[in-house]
Amino acid sequence: METSLHRELKEFYCDDAASREVCLRGYRIDAVVDGTLIELASSPSAVRVAPETHNLLHGLHLATGGAVALISGRSLRDLDLLFPGGALPAAGQHGLERRNARGAVWRLPVPTRALSLAA
Repeated sequence: METSLHRELKEFYCDDAASREVCLRGYRIDAVVDGTLIELASSPSAVRVAPETHNLLHGLHLATGGAVALISGRSLRDLDLLFPGGALPAAGQHGLERRNARGAVWRLPVPTRALSLAA
């Protein structure tokens, strides 16, 4: 079931409606970074990506025609340092930064009013 948020995120990742979703037998792979692709560590800078994980992720990206995206609370810059060798589509900073398959990046303003109300 596609939610309006899901549709909105797809619009950020692709420029035209015809290429919004690249399917691998009906699926897209969203890879959550911390605690899933890489083990949690005592500090964000202490994490390491196993070479096998790096190779698998880039292989999946090629094999699926780009239907792989990284999802993280980290910045896109930090994701690129962890996964060098080509900027993968990604949502960083919990969705405030987004990069599509063509490399276009969007940075949304931090919703400071909403954050202050939530505190």
